Amino acid sequence: MNRETRRLGLKWKIGGIFTGVMLVLGLFAIAVVYRLTQETLRDQLDKRALAIATNFSDAAAGHIAGKNLLALHALARK
Repeated sequence: MNRETRRLGLKWKIGGIFTGVMLVLGLFAIAVVYRLTQETLRDQLDKRALAIATNFSDAAAGHIAGKNLLALHALARK
């Protein structure tokens, strides 16, 4: 094998470097978007859980004070 067939051309070197850089930047962008999406969804889930718990506790207070377990069960199922 002579030297001419083993060497990569300048086009292949530039193309390989460009592809490698784009791959690294693409993976970085995917990681950032994944992290931001995860944080946003977690925040929305926490807010929704707090709203549901607050509404349920407000609605259940009267049933608990009156010891009306049947109505409390129906409220929990609803």
